[in-house]
Amino acid sequence: MGAADSKASKMAPELSLMERMQQRSPLLTSPNLISQLPENVVEVLIPMLLGDSLGNSLCVCVHWHLHLSAIFKSFYERMVDRPFQDVYGKYLHLEDARMIISKLLLSKSRGVRIDRVLLARVLPAAQGYNVKIAANFQVHKGRSFSSCAEYKFDVFSKRSRRHIWIHKDECQFNRDEHERAYSQHSVPLCVGDCVEIAVNLSSLNGFIDASTITWRPPVLTEAVYERICDEIEDIQIDWSLPQYFIRPQDCVVPGPFDPQLKHKFTEFSGSDITVSRSLFTARQEGLAPNSLDALGCYVTVYAKDTPLHVPVKRLGLLHDRELEISLRIGDELLLYISRGGEEC
Repeated sequence: MGAADSKASKMAPELSLMERMQQRSPLLTSPNLISQLPENVVEVLIPMLLGDSLGNSLCVCVHWHLHLSAIFKSFYERMVDRPFQDVYGKYLHLEDARMIISKLLLSKSRGVRIDRVLLARVLPAAQGYNVKIAANFQVHKGRSFSSCAEYKFDVFSKRSRRHIWIHKDECQFNRDEHERAYSQHSVPLCVGDCVEIAVNLSSLNGFIDASTITWRPPVLTEAVYERICDEIEDIQIDWSLPQYFIRPQDCVVPGPFDPQLKHKFTEFSGSDITVSRSLFTARQEGLAPNSLDALGCYVTVYAKDTPLHVPVKRLGLLHDRELEISLRIGDELLLYISRGGEEC
């Protein structure tokens, strides 16, 4: 190759992924190839696509991405979204639904998690109630078995002050790999807020047959304003201020999270394990400094009249989706931290 050819080769623009694929296999990225498949045929393939195959299929080219996305949207609107609105429409108005694909790493196992995330606005009919919603379905992983997913949240009047607790376990013998605080299962919401409900379609535990999803009627009980961490409060019954605690050298006040969160007090309890209980009040908009380092998650404060998007965890899980904790000005955050013990 001559010097001129070498120079021209270096100056040639680099081909995109789609252009390289078109050169190798024009049929693969033909817009007609995927669009000619009937929708009912692609729906039959959906269980086989859930998992790593879905991400790979969506990345083939823009035509595959658009066509598959449209079919998935139509399919899950029929199987998940509309039945949800039919059952819970008196208390929740479904405003949006989307597919979320995220990576999973559990021990030596790797995979993806696929969720159908429903975004529903809380209606005035739910005010004053603890609302429990649930879905029954069939899970496939080598064999089929029945399962269910349940979610709970308390609903209060619009712009009411909310009270939320979170717990971070820093004990040496029981340390969470991510060192992330977990929050209460029954989250507080106000009328006008949006609740995010993630229906897990596929994970390392198998995939859900969407045609078997059945939403159960809502269960309503009286809403509870100040919930506490029962697993801590049932054991630790004697709380002391730092100056009166038996081991003052173990008294570590979390934070600071100023100016977003104002510290009101911290109490301590325990013998072998020291547990702190701190109350903070949201005072200023913005991301609370040190929240990620101290709690393993972001804590963000919004204006008093801002409608929040609040994810609700599936009952039985400490951690579900790794999202921020959202507060409004005036909300209270009760933070528990467990420390101590010897590493095994």
